[in-house]
Amino acid sequence: MDEFLFEKIRLRGSNCESIKFIEFPHGEWFLSYITENKTQIRFMQKISDKTPWTDEISQNSSEFERTLTKFSQISKISLFFDNKGDLILLFNSLNSENLLDLFLLSSYNYGKSWEKEPQLISHEYTSWKLHSNPIILSKGIKMGNILIPIENELVKRSLVLISEDNRKNWHLSLYVEPDEEFEDGKDILGSTSPVIIEEKNDNLRLLCWISNQKSIVSYVSSDFGATWYESDQFSQLNIEKNGDFDAIRLKNNDGSYSEKIFIIGAQQKKGKYQIVVWALEDNSPDIQVFWKNDVYYPSSPKFCQIYQDSCGRNHFLYKFEDEIVHHYWQIEKNADK
Repeated sequence: MDEFLFEKIRLRGSNCESIKFIEFPHGEWFLSYITENKTQIRFMQKISDKTPWTDEISQNSSEFERTLTKFSQISKISLFFDNKGDLILLFNSLNSENLLDLFLLSSYNYGKSWEKEPQLISHEYTSWKLHSNPIILSKGIKMGNILIPIENELVKRSLVLISEDNRKNWHLSLYVEPDEEFEDGKDILGSTSPVIIEEKNDNLRLLCWISNQKSIVSYVSSDFGATWYESDQFSQLNIEKNGDFDAIRLKNNDGSYSEKIFIIGAQQKKGKYQIVVWALEDNSPDIQVFWKNDVYYPSSPKFCQIYQDSCGRNHFLYKFEDEIVHHYWQIEKNADK
């Protein structure tokens, strides 16, 4: 393990939400978050790990703010680069029917300016809630497909929104249905807070909560979301539901996916909360604690995220009160490990 680095990033208020981190192609780091009044999205940029974070990178920030004023309440955001290299911003907005619309905005110049009219990609009379960042399949017969994990709030089911033609058209995977073994006769079960991960052999893995369970459950699809089957229950993680969770599959030096998955979340211990990162490997039942913060919080930190950048550094981020806490370092990456 190389040099350990740590920073705190002050936000404009303690009620800012939906923190998202991404790396630009030239190595700059980019953060986005929703303001306290839920009407605007702010951006921050860091040129290198030696420079400070700067606000308002947009050349036309006032125009971008005017674009968002038509939305009454913004609640969730996600960021990714599409197959053409455009920066894509996804966000939820509450409509007049009290449902969550899902919108898409693109920027061809790394967030300096944005489209004037967001594209509505959710269907009428649905409520699609974002959770984690999308992925783009890196190999196989569906290489280049964009996968956005979403939750339909009306039926409390997780699913994946899929584009095979770089955002021109979208279709849906099958819902992830909780297995009968989780039935307790009390509540209607739901699958919520989905995270999507690319597997080997053209498989997909979706991690989510089951509404009456304390553990994260893993579902696998071998047909790109046409069907799902339960593969694992990670009961030993004991992640606090109020704090969110995130997961990624690590990459090797050559850019291929490894067999290792990281999961981050807040764990409660004696009334306090600690951020923990677990590591698990394909075809192994063992889950190891890779890292845990030595700070205990009086309430659960939120908006946990893991990100692996192009240099192999793993970034662990979460929000507590009015600060983003950001840990990052380089780990040795060996093939298939």
